[in-house]
Amino acid sequence: MSETLIWFIAAVVSFVIEILAPLGAFLFVGLGCLAASLASFAGLDSAWQFTAAGVFAVLTALLFRRKLKRIFSGRKATSEELEHQMSGQEGRAATELVPGEEGQVEVCGSFWRARLEGQASAPKGARIVVVSSAPGDAMLLLVRPK
Repeated sequence: MSETLIWFIAAVVSFVIEILAPLGAFLFVGLGCLAASLASFAGLDSAWQFTAAGVFAVLTALLFRRKLKRIFSGRKATSEELEHQMSGQEGRAATELVPGEEGQVEVCGSFWRARLEGQASAPKGARIVVVSSAPGDAMLLLVRPK
């Protein structure tokens, strides 16, 4: 088996490990392995391949880890923030909404549990407006037909 193929397999294994256990480190190891694979393909000896792997892994980690961590780590919104963001948003009933029963709505591209405010029902597909979230359950939206 050629060194180029070995480095490529090491890169794929690193990427799979990163997908299964996202630590943010195996991504850069995999990128380093790809750099070493290219160095091997270019005909450079083993010392240059290991150097390419190490230098590329460290440089990409230094340059991109903070940015990627900020993008993918996220934080949980508080109930107040969520209610502020959702109040007044328009959507549609994903299921028939009946007063006093829980249904489902689509708002901002996501599906949410919902309960109607008031006595008017809303058929599936009807336009709705978010009034607020339910007290004590920020993931349950209180909605009214539009």
